[in-house]
Order: sequence, then C-alpha cells, then structure tokens
Amino acid sequence: MSLIIRKKMFKGNALAALLGSVSLSAIFGTILYHTVGWQQSTLLSAALFIIATITTYLLARELPAHHENRDKKFWLFNAIIFAETLACFWYAFHRTANDWIGSPWQAVSYKFIPALFFVIASTALAIIYKKISARFFFFVLLLLLSINTIIFNRGFGFDIFVHTATVNAWLSHGTIAPISILYNGFHTIIAALASITHLPVLDLISWTTPFIGATVLGAIFARIRGNEKMPFVIAGFFLIFNSLFTTSTPQALGHFLLFGFMIELWERAEIISTKDNILHALIALGIATIHPLSGIPAILFFLWSLKPRNIVFALGTIFGPALALIVGAHGKFVFENFSIRELFIPTITAFQPNILTSLSYSAALLAPLILFVFAIIGYKNNRNEQNIFLFSLLLIASGIITRAVHIENIIGYEQSAFASRIILAGYFFMIPLAATGAQKIWNSINSRAARVIVGASTIATLCGIWFVAYPAWNSVQKTKAINTSETDFQIAKKIDINANGKSYIVLADQPTSAAALATFGFFERKLPAHDFYFYPIPTGGELYTTYFLPATYDGVTVDLLQKAAAFAGTDDAYIVIKPYWTNAQKNKDAIKKSTLDFFEVGDTLIAHIKN
Repeated sequence: MSLIIRKKMFKGNALAALLGSVSLSAIFGTILYHTVGWQQSTLLSAALFIIATITTYLLARELPAHHENRDKKFWLFNAIIFAETLACFWYAFHRTANDWIGSPWQAVSYKFIPALFFVIASTALAIIYKKISARFFFFVLLLLLSINTIIFNRGFGFDIFVHTATVNAWLSHGTIAPISILYNGFHTIIAALASITHLPVLDLISWTTPFIGATVLGAIFARIRGNEKMPFVIAGFFLIFNSLFTTSTPQALGHFLLFGFMIELWERAEIISTKDNILHALIALGIATIHPLSGIPAILFFLWSLKPRNIVFALGTIFGPALALIVGAHGKFVFENFSIRELFIPTITAFQPNILTSLSYSAALLAPLILFVFAIIGYKNNRNEQNIFLFSLLLIASGIITRAVHIENIIGYEQSAFASRIILAGYFFMIPLAATGAQKIWNSINSRAARVIVGASTIATLCGIWFVAYPAWNSVQKTKAINTSETDFQIAKKIDINANGKSYIVLADQPTSAAALATFGFFERKLPAHDFYFYPIPTGGELYTTYFLPATYDGVTVDLLQKAAAFAGTDDAYIVIKPYWTNAQKNKDAIKKSTLDFFEVGDTLIAHIKN
C-alpha cells in the first residue's frame, strides 16, 4: 500500500521529485568532491542518484495526480504535434553545421523556421484546449531547447569546452587545482553520468541541460495543469525566454531549476509541512552548488516564503549581492554604471529595418514590461502571489544595483551578464501574479473573434521571442560568436603533430582554442611558464589581446610571433589565419612571401616561427 501511495506521489508531484533528485545529487557529489576528490566509479555514481532519489522519496509529500480527459481530439492533437516535432528533429539532425557559422538559421532552410513556429502554435492551442499530454509537451520542449545542441554538434561558444575539460580532469585525476567552489554540482552530475554511461563528456554536457530543462518545464506543466492559470504561466516563461536557455551551461541549468522551484513553492504555499521545508531547503542549496546566481535567489526565496515582508531581509536581498562583490571581489561602486537599461534583455539597437526581425526584437525588448503590466492588473487577487511579486521587485532592484559594481579583473560584459541574470531571476517571480492578470484579461474577452486575435498575437509574439533567443545573423543583428567545427579540431591536432612533442603556443580565435581545450584538457602540453594556457581565451588573455588581435588586424610579422614566444617562454609559436577574419587574405599573402614556415588545413593557414 505504501509503495502505491509513493508511486502516486511521484506521478502527482513529479516536479518536487525531479528538483529533489537533481539538487540532492549535486549536493552529495559536491561534498564527496571536496572531501576525498572524485572517485571514478560506476557504482558510486549510481549511488549518488539513488540516494538522492530515495531522500526525495522520503521527504516529498503526496499530491493528487491530475487526470486528463483523453478523447479522440486529445489523441489527434498529440499525434499531429508528435509528427511535426519528429519531422523537425529529423531535419535538424541532417543539417548540422560542418562549416563556421554564427547562427543555426544559416545551416537550415528558412522553411524550417515556419515549421518550428507551426509546432509552437499547435502546442499552444493544445495547451489552451487541454489536448496535450505532458510527455508530448516534453518532446516539443526538448526540440525548442536543443536547436543549438543539434546544429552545432561540435559546440558553440567557449563555456561548454571549459566545463568539458574540468569534468575530464575530475575523471582522470580526481580533482583539479585550484579547487573551485563554483559549479561543482553541475560537474558532479556530468561526471556521474559519464561514469555510468561511458559517453563523451562533451556530448553529455551538450544534452544534459536541454534534457533536464525540458523535463522541468514538462513537470511544471504536469504539476499545474489542473490550474486555470497554467497556460499563462507557460506563456510567461517563454515571454522572457532568452539566449541563456539555448546554451548548455551551469547557469542555464540553474535557472531552469530555479523556475521550477518557484512554481513548487507558489503552488504549495498553503500546505507546506516541516518535511517539505527540509526538502525545499535542500533543493535551494543544491541549485546553489550548480550555479550561485541561481542558488542565491533560490535560498533567498525559500527564506522569504518562511517569513515574508521582513524589512531587514528585504534590504539584505537588495544590497547583498552588490556588497558581496565589493567585499569578496574587491569591487567598487561606480555610479555611472547605474542604469535601468539592464531591465531589458535585448538592447535598444533592436529597432532597425526588416519588419519581421524588428518586430521580434521589439517584442523581446518589451517582454519584461508586458509581464509587469499583467502583474499589476492581477495584483488584488491573491496575497501569496503579491508576496512573490514583491520578492521579484527586490531581486530586480538587486540586479540594477549590482550592475553598478565594477571589478577590475572581470571583463565588462561579464559583469553586465552577472546583473542581467539576477534581473532575469526576478522576472521568474513575477510570473504567478502576471498569470493571474493575464487570466483576468482573457476571461473579460467575450467575443470569439477578439479571443482569436489576442491568442494569435500572443502566439506570434512568443514565436518571435523564441527566434531572438538563438544566435542571430540577420539585418538586425550579426553575432560575433562563431561555432566550433570539425576543422578546429583538425587544426589543433595538426599543429600538435607539427610541434613533435616540444612546448609551443598558438595564437588563435575562440573556436580553435575551444577545440584545443576539449582535445588536450588542462593537464597536457604545459608551458614552461605555465601561468596561462598555451592557447588564448579564456585562460590566456594576453595571447589574445596583446598578440593575436594585433597580428590579425595590423598584419602578421616574424617579430610579433617571436615576442609572443618569448612572453610564453617557448621556442615555437603558431598563428591561425581563418578565412572569416578581417584581412585574412592579406595576411595569408604576406605570410607566404615571408620567411615564416606555414602549412594549411582546408582554407585555413597556420604560420610557425621558431626562435
């Protein structure tokens, strides 16, 4: 009988079961790593997940499962959505980026984008009319969250490769020095999965975040589908959906869990027991081990839920992150950096020609304001949602103030991202009240035609915002980031073969540096001076800013490469000249006429100097 009850609990409260299992696995793994180092054991890794699940099982309370009315229309809707989604998956997997590009939309036909929009529209209608299963909804979510993962099958950006090298170091050496307190929960989950499945770490990192993210959103759907506000909650999330959620990073995973945690506490505010509080405290701590920018709001919200409207706590929430940066990172408050511009996710430069992209960027720019207006409309209805809304304003104020803190050794856009992610977390806590306001407006519309217009406009807005969340290459925006391709891995291997076991440095851009980090990790090819990595970005900033960029824009010279080699304490220096960089052909011609040794990988030229 007990087993049957608990089985019902996991079905009815899948959200708490998921949050607890993931967060407690992260906590237990972090404790293990900091006490004895990572032990590469399939049995131990499986035990982490099993113990975490059992602990959640003992602490989580049974909730009634919602039963769907599965008539013929229900199965027809699900069959159509499944077929559409499967077709998009199939197409995307056959259009992976083999060359260097800046946006997934460059790898696919433009017909693919309307097909995805049709999936979104069909799913939205199915949600409105309660004609979709949580399982099929998960399938759609996985598609929408994994476009970058599918198209850029060798990776996009740099973060994924840093975390891959870190986890590989855990698996090979048991630790990595110096031991960082950041992201250990994320690395624990990936290392445990790698030990159990023996799959490549890069693939696991690429897919774990979209998979868990889709599962969290699917569990939220299953958790609140009996609530009339459910469509508006889901719409609220996708209203503020941005690039953070399209990348496989600890921050993305942490914010997915944070959103789920907020829904869990919001939905259960009136029936929380002592065991629930213990589980919720552990979930908040677990999220903090994955990423502090998600975990700190989770911990603060848990404390806020215990005793809301506390002035001292409110002030601590507003000024706490800024004070932590000032004290812990030796930052200083710069009044000129104080700006409400951070309230908006895209920048104001979004308003540029091209009607469709301009409308999409404009919608993304105004999305937080729309959310705020809906929250104000729904303000009088629910005391619990008012408290959550007040907490959201505290977090947003905290992000604005944090933006004004300047830290000398952190790049400006990283500091800006720090503040923006706190503000984004604040928007999460605005969604319950905004959903109440949106429901109020929807219920006040009596005309069928008006409802069709409002519904179609909402779906179009969400499609546009979702489109903006992915790297762009259009008339409005051209991303500076380029994917890592198979050629980058070939370049890194060819240079290493050419070096023939000697120490060397390479002046290259981010994708090739990322491929080298994924290939060699942190422990191989050490420099004699070993204060920085033998490739630039992110661990060798001087190689990039002092040598690579001047060579690329001002011309590659023997003298510059010799100085770079002397700076690193090596005899050999290489520079990678790719076709998509400014002055690429000019630099190639100059190198071929100089005394530099060179060789080619495809249409990329690599020059070499030996002191």
